[in-house]
Amino acid sequence: MSLTGSSLLPPARQLQKENHLVQEQIRKKQQKKDFEQSVKAKLLQKHGQRRQKIIVVANRLPSKPKQDSEGNWTFEKCSGGLVSCLAGIKGQFDMVWLGWIGMEIPDSDREFIVAQAMTQNCYPVFLPGDLIEGFYNGFANNVLWPLFHYIMPPFDKGVNECSTAQWEAYKKANEMFVEAILHVYEDDDYVWVHDYHLMLVPKSLRNAKPDCNIGWYLHTPFPSAEIYRTLPWRQEIIESLLHANLIGFHVYDYLRHFLSSCVQLTS
Repeated sequence: MSLTGSSLLPPARQLQKENHLVQEQIRKKQQKKDFEQSVKAKLLQKHGQRRQKIIVVANRLPSKPKQDSEGNWTFEKCSGGLVSCLAGIKGQFDMVWLGWIGMEIPDSDREFIVAQAMTQNCYPVFLPGDLIEGFYNGFANNVLWPLFHYIMPPFDKGVNECSTAQWEAYKKANEMFVEAILHVYEDDDYVWVHDYHLMLVPKSLRNAKPDCNIGWYLHTPFPSAEIYRTLPWRQEIIESLLHANLIGFHVYDYLRHFLSSCVQLTS
């Protein structure tokens, strides 16, 4: 049988379909690239002459979008301790605040939401609802927050499927935050990461940008090493935090607890 026989070639209709899928994938990648470039161009235009800026990375943005009955979007300011604290330095530095948008946004509205957020020096992270459940309601607030306040996590019978799924959601959400940071990051910027929601960001960002200036600040207690070591993923978290240039805590005791954990878990 000839290798060039028609019986060995795929049907023309199948070839057309495969070519269409390839072209569609190329088109989507190009759209994403063009959008990211437009975001950086708008930031450069807004700030005028280039100078270092602070990228504040927190779980939530300081404002939240709201859609009216006619489908129009507006932003409402949120209250919170971090928002109040950073308000005092906002006028002294070029600053971009990056965080979760607080709700699910349809793909068709995301470009508009980004543009509106950027007028307030914000850049939104779009997290799907199922990821929020595992990342925010699950691992961050059901495992880490209790542990950091000396409430033991429910691992007395070992790591179960639920806790593993929450850990995977936590990792995925942190990766998505890093992807968002890279959209607005420029060389020599300072990236200031906040709180227990984003403890895997420093290592992931360091891998992407080895010379990045990274700070991380914890807004809760850091528990004693005896408590912290009950967390099954203690090693991964400590190693990630140590990729930051600067780490901050409320009081010296929390720093001492952190250093004790470092000594016990690292070389």
